[in-house]
Amino acid sequence: MKELFLDKSLVTNPNVTGELVLVYIALRKVMSDEVPLFSKETSVGIVSLNKMAFVLTGLCTEYDSNLLSILKQGIAELAKEDYIRIIKDLKNEYIIDFEKLYLDTEKDYFVKMFVEEIQQILLLEESIKKKMSLLKYFIVICSTFNWSKDMGKYQGKISGMSLEYFADLTGISSKTCNRYNIILEKNHLLFVYRSNDKMKNFDGTMRQINNCYSRYCDKELCIAYATDYENRYGYEHKIVQTRKNKEEADKNRRLAAIYNRICEGHEYPIEVVREVQKYIRNKNQYLQKLIDEKKAQSYMAFSEKEWVARLESQLRDESVFLQAKLESDCEFESNIWGEPNPLDIFIEEAV
Repeated sequence: MKELFLDKSLVTNPNVTGELVLVYIALRKVMSDEVPLFSKETSVGIVSLNKMAFVLTGLCTEYDSNLLSILKQGIAELAKEDYIRIIKDLKNEYIIDFEKLYLDTEKDYFVKMFVEEIQQILLLEESIKKKMSLLKYFIVICSTFNWSKDMGKYQGKISGMSLEYFADLTGISSKTCNRYNIILEKNHLLFVYRSNDKMKNFDGTMRQINNCYSRYCDKELCIAYATDYENRYGYEHKIVQTRKNKEEADKNRRLAAIYNRICEGHEYPIEVVREVQKYIRNKNQYLQKLIDEKKAQSYMAFSEKEWVARLESQLRDESVFLQAKLESDCEFESNIWGEPNPLDIFIEEAV
């Protein structure tokens, strides 16, 4: 598929109309196709409304008058906003200075699109106005794909931004965004993984995990990334446990409660205190392992920093056991409970 690079600040600007974005895309395609413009031998070229309609749809036909009228309006808006300079208006043809449309992909923020997906959206059985809105919405989603190097095989393919964020950038309602998701999914342009899980905010409140988005061709990667995210940060689906897991969680909660009482100065039989010590040390080691792994990353997203802060808040002070002179009294087995259940991190209240 043929790549097309678009200025991110322009195509994600909520104040920019669909008409302007449509013409901008057409002119960027013209620039990539015409050697003198592409090689910067000149910044001046001639385009017609029919030429723009052709590069946008890929069809050799008589173009809809509504589309041509929209392109004419978009040309005027692009010039008014000083993105292009019209040297000569020949009614349905224009001699244009393209200089301000050049994009340095080494320095400028851009969105990578494919010509074929743009054409596919503009050939949908929808009104031209709706297709323009759909196109801008799809571009906005693609603009949020995470290009962090730490994403590995998911780099540039996955977005976890909220529906409200997309609505703000496109100027449409969240309800409309949901409808557009369905249309784009149905036409195999977009894939949406809808989580049925929740995660805890830094303040302890709960929120629904955002949808995970990718191009439809990357759906397997999207599913893999989203399910891994749920396994690491999800809460609600983990409440559904086997009886054995529930019994273990109940026991751990009991030991955590006894630990709190020990910290307050209450006394317990030595065998109970030893059991609590083993549990606390085992859990601390597990939490610290998660914290160290996350901090070893060269970059942490805001949600990951919240996650680390949450884990750090649940580390428990083991010095209380020194007062009971237990360090030399008992042999500690790090796997006394087996591998710690990650569910405990979410269920128990932080001390």
